[in-house]
Amino acid sequence: TLFSTRRKELQILGRPSEDTDVLRSFVDLVNPASEDAWTLEYIRLAKVMVIIGDCLFIHGAVLSRGLLLVPAEDCRDGHAEGQPPPLRLPDTTPLEVWAEELNTWKTRQLRLFEAFPTFQKSVGAGGQRWRGGQPLMFPSLAGCHVMTDGFLKKGNGAPLDEDVEEYLARNGIKRVFAGHQPQGQSPGVVRNPRSGILLIVADTTFSDIQADKSINPADTRGRAVTVVTATEHATAIAGVLADGTEHGFTLSSNWDEDTPVARLIGRQFRDSSWGRTVVAGQLQTCRGEGFKLHHAFVDPTDAEKLLADPYVPDMQASTYLPSQRRLPRGLHLLQASKPLTIPGLPAFLAVMMFGAVVSHALFSRLRK
Repeated sequence: TLFSTRRKELQILGRPSEDTDVLRSFVDLVNPASEDAWTLEYIRLAKVMVIIGDCLFIHGAVLSRGLLLVPAEDCRDGHAEGQPPPLRLPDTTPLEVWAEELNTWKTRQLRLFEAFPTFQKSVGAGGQRWRGGQPLMFPSLAGCHVMTDGFLKKGNGAPLDEDVEEYLARNGIKRVFAGHQPQGQSPGVVRNPRSGILLIVADTTFSDIQADKSINPADTRGRAVTVVTATEHATAIAGVLADGTEHGFTLSSNWDEDTPVARLIGRQFRDSSWGRTVVAGQLQTCRGEGFKLHHAFVDPTDAEKLLADPYVPDMQASTYLPSQRRLPRGLHLLQASKPLTIPGLPAFLAVMMFGAVVSHALFSRLRK
């Protein structure tokens, strides 16, 4: 649907929309020589990793295999084997340093792409071709797994990998915000009680695959929308589900202050489902199975008896003795009069975080 959706956009803009026009429009979005390279400009401004107070923002996921990796500076086109390896930083590397390495890598690779955007043939290298920024176009191959990995395991929520949890806790992170993997009609939440880290994955791309496509053939969201708001002491999630039903809850930085039903959000139950959201005082649970999601409504009192691993989080003395961070007071990212409000978190991540995965198809169309 990408091609047909772009065609409709061009028609709305009153531009030519034949097949060649659509193809050329994709190329122009990232062509340094184009007058309308707004996607390229967006990538110039974007980041791979952002740290604000005790919040970490990424597109994909931090898993064991990608922890502290700085992606490779080269990528061999058309060869799955023998790729130059990424660099792994020492375990003692501060999170800010790792983030700076990732963001600087992105900037460096983008600069190379802008200098050499089309394929060149290597002299005396068996006719191999190259162009600037190839690792940026193949982030997983280059080792930038934080962009392409996901937190789901077999389609279901899962706690942070132990080494990742320990590293983030040592660096004072209490909240991790991500996108990349669709979670259904509302964001997926996972509590990590040993460290007190809250994981929120807010990609709702496939909230309603049966949505009306007469206006937008690529619409898989329908009416569902969620706003994630992060303040210094709390994270609020609120919106409407695919059928228009309102849902929402607030999670305190001190978990002991959560309401009885909110305490069940991000907790796992014996049937492997997770507390997902609150609707009219009832807990909605969600269990992922591949690409299928199974939802159920449970009375909070009954849900307490079904928890897989009851725990009493000690927010005063974390297992990993994290450093202290705070969300800066007066931080206004999207609206001057509101706190850190993240409407449709995937869109926020697309703006704040690096979007090469989304733009990969656009880059790949740029040829000599």
